Amino acid sequence: MRRFAIFLALASAALSSAQKLKIEQYVLPNGMKVILNEDHRLPSVVINTWFRVGSKDERPGRSGFAHLFEHLMFTGTFRAPGNGFDKLMEAEGASNNANTWFDRTEYYDFGPARTLPLLLYLEADRLEQLGNAMDQKKLDVQRQVVLNERRQTSENQPFGNAELMVNEILYPDGHPYHFDTIGQPVDLNAATVQDVKDFFATYYVPNNATMIISGDFDPKETKSLINKLFGGLPRKNDPIHRDAPIPVLTSERRVTFVDAKAAQPRVYMFWHSPAAYKPGDADLTIAGSILSDGVSSRLYTKLVKELDIATDVQAGQQSFGLGSLFGVQVTAKPEADLSKVEAAIDEVLSELEAKGPSADEVQRQATKVQVGLANVIQDNAGRAAKMNAYEYYCGEPNWFEKDLQRFRAATPESVRTALAAIAHKDNRLVMTVLPALPPATGASPLDTKPTLGPSKTPTFPQPEDFTTASGLKVHYWYRPDVPLVSSTFYFPIGSQTETPAKRGVASLLGAMIGRGPEGMTAQQFQDALDSLGANFGCDADLHGAHVSISSLDTNYAKSLELALRAINHPGLREDDWKEVKSQTLAALEQEDKNSAVKADIELFKQLYGTKSLYGYPGGGTQETVAKIELSDLRTQYQHSLRAEGAELYISGNITRKDLEQLLVKASLPSGEKATVNPIVANASRPTRGLRVLLVDDPDAPQTSIRFAFPIETFGGPNRLGIGAIQTAFAGTFASRLNLNLREQHGYTYGVFLHVDQDDARGLATIRCSVRSDVSGESVKEMFAELAKIGKGDITDGETSKSIATLRDGLVQQLATLDSTIGAAIAEREHGRNFAAMSQDFANYGKLTTAELNRLVQTLFNQESATLLMVGDAKKVKEQFAKLGLPQIEVIGAIKR
Repeated sequence: MRRFAIFLALASAALSSAQKLKIEQYVLPNGMKVILNEDHRLPSVVINTWFRVGSKDERPGRSGFAHLFEHLMFTGTFRAPGNGFDKLMEAEGASNNANTWFDRTEYYDFGPARTLPLLLYLEADRLEQLGNAMDQKKLDVQRQVVLNERRQTSENQPFGNAELMVNEILYPDGHPYHFDTIGQPVDLNAATVQDVKDFFATYYVPNNATMIISGDFDPKETKSLINKLFGGLPRKNDPIHRDAPIPVLTSERRVTFVDAKAAQPRVYMFWHSPAAYKPGDADLTIAGSILSDGVSSRLYTKLVKELDIATDVQAGQQSFGLGSLFGVQVTAKPEADLSKVEAAIDEVLSELEAKGPSADEVQRQATKVQVGLANVIQDNAGRAAKMNAYEYYCGEPNWFEKDLQRFRAATPESVRTALAAIAHKDNRLVMTVLPALPPATGASPLDTKPTLGPSKTPTFPQPEDFTTASGLKVHYWYRPDVPLVSSTFYFPIGSQTETPAKRGVASLLGAMIGRGPEGMTAQQFQDALDSLGANFGCDADLHGAHVSISSLDTNYAKSLELALRAINHPGLREDDWKEVKSQTLAALEQEDKNSAVKADIELFKQLYGTKSLYGYPGGGTQETVAKIELSDLRTQYQHSLRAEGAELYISGNITRKDLEQLLVKASLPSGEKATVNPIVANASRPTRGLRVLLVDDPDAPQTSIRFAFPIETFGGPNRLGIGAIQTAFAGTFASRLNLNLREQHGYTYGVFLHVDQDDARGLATIRCSVRSDVSGESVKEMFAELAKIGKGDITDGETSKSIATLRDGLVQQLATLDSTIGAAIAEREHGRNFAAMSQDFANYGKLTTAELNRLVQTLFNQESATLLMVGDAKKVKEQFAKLGLPQIEVIGAIKR
């Protein structure tokens, strides 16, 4: 116990050094709370606003209304009509989003520092005028968007419909938490414009909001602007918020669902538990992690390793303001006896309740909390969101140290007591989900939009490059502002050496490296990492392999030592291999029933064929993984993780002197040189006009659409211009295609144009899922928008917006240690150095509207395009018969 106390004292000091946040808070005369947090490290800024209203405040018969209203908040005012809110932001490289939960609704805007006046102006404008600008058309469109979101995130997902029922079972009718935040379709369809206006007038008032500004701003100027824009908004009646005690279950409740989209059975258990930040909340958070976090967790050890009856386990505390839920979720193997699964869960829980966890188990989880909080304070967005949560639940925004104290105070006995107080057999919900059997067959200052200041040119911090005595190239960034160190070893040989028949070898090797070195079991390796607050990972792609290790700065030396042991002497044990392969096959089976994943897999197979590595997902398929043996991984290891060509990318709170000292004895394996053949990315068929393909997914509520166009490779002359066209056409919320399909018609939750370019291929793909009954209309609208932009009608405003958005995207890659390293490795894999990011930033500014309009006229060539869909074949065919497109080729079906 003494060692534990000393460790946490050091941990607290490390976090406290990073917690000297510059915070000023005050309340406007109208009751609006304002919190300012200066951080001048990057020329960016975030506004995070919480309204104290969530789904718990909805009146009976209007479930889902708080979330529906969140969508309506973006539909425009008289000063910024239509999609003006998004367009004005995106024109300057800024963006926004929001989310709704049981207790609150959160809105956040982020962008270059110069956009702060615009962001504040837009927020003040909609807080003043949104209710007056509401009409039936806006309500009808957003209602359809929300219903599509429900389909996409729940109804069309494995286990989604069952999980929607949890709150209805655990909370009685009339309780504020009775319905999920997404709401019931019957209630959403019943909502009226007057309901919307009443909701706005009741809850969207200054005295029900807290606004946090974090980033690069002048506090004196900002306070003056806030007073000007928000100070004149009138205070309204303080809303009355619904309250209720935590329900008490007096007997066990059992329900069973059959889910056609589930490939494996799943068992859930839920108990009512203490509210967020209340006594017991932190102890149960620790208990959940002890039960399911990592290969050394108790549920994983029992059900996955010892009994071999499950492929995945999860447990944890879901914290809410009026009372929380503690849950256990186990995904069983298809052939498993579910009564034995339940019995094993009960056995693990009973043992933990009776004997409590070990001191080491509690220590590891407390360390992870510290790492999590340290990561949160790295960037403006995460920090502002956490501060608003603290202010809402705890009454003060800088509650980081007190939050850590909750976990520092936890002991084995307090964790045991907290779990034993709630987890009984006679007060729980047991929910079982079974896979379906296959079928037998004026004067206001807001009237004037603000004038923005000049853009700031960011400094892209170049790494210090040096080479160790052993020949290891090192790229180093010093970041003393966070108590963390992140690093990645890059190896130039990844999955390029694979054959199509055994696609997935490199990915599986990464999973096995993650099981630890010789002389340690996977559980011992994970325990050692957890004790250090370290995260270890290994993955590979067609450009190389990457082994990452990150930890608290005070523990990095020991963490690096562990990582090097795993790299140089991986265990590659038979028992681990059996487990990893089994879990991978189970996950791939589940993916095969996911229509969105299936669409991507089938698209690449059709485009690149079965003789190219591009024709398969990086992790392989059920067929290719089934053929892979442990000997294949051992061969891959010899070829991939080799000292020759290896580089280390590292960023964080470690001096160069200390780093060089650490690397004196660091060495990497010599391995064996492999022959790498050029990767073929040829299309599997000659160009012969548009091809329309369909994978049948009977009775699917949505159709997953992929509309793909070959484009130039990464090294082509038009890469930056293609990025700008992507942004304008379908790269942001207010881009053309999303405004059409989502905002005007309500067909989809969102649509995006994904651009994928490397040295061997280039592909631009429109990706979305639409309501099944509008599959044909959605594709028709896609063709209409493609025809329009294909004539070269990009505006100067769209060009300016795209440049600002792409530039801000480059800046945000510098926000965290991991994002900086990731950006540097991505440049390396494209044969460029980190300075190329600064060059791209400058060259984006040279793009012209005329240049983009010349380029776009040849970009979307339908003669070489592929339109692939996964959906109900009967419905899709009926709708496409009217479109005059080439005949649909049915290329497969999802088996339920």
